[in-house]
Amino acid sequence: ADREPVTLTALGVPTGNHGLLFAGLQRIDLPFMGGLLVPEPVVIAPMRAQVSLGFVWPDTLPPGLDVYAQGWFLVGVNITGTGALRIVTQHP
Repeated sequence: ADREPVTLTALGVPTGNHGLLFAGLQRIDLPFMGGLLVPEPVVIAPMRAQVSLGFVWPDTLPPGLDVYAQGWFLVGVNITGTGALRIVTQHP
């Protein structure tokens, strides 16, 4: 299968706020910074609200594999977790 481009954009957070994207293959649901950290982080990447983060989806991931991603952002003086995503890999 071809390597597919993917774009993630954090919406619902004030424009330009700085944050981190946590992504992993396991769901852990642990208390974190007053919220709930959903993925067991394998990847932690900086991101900004309302700014798209693009990458190429690896074609080596097997179909049906669950990938979890969640953004955490600094909003004023508070750190806020945004909604978590459950991504299921698919190949044509």
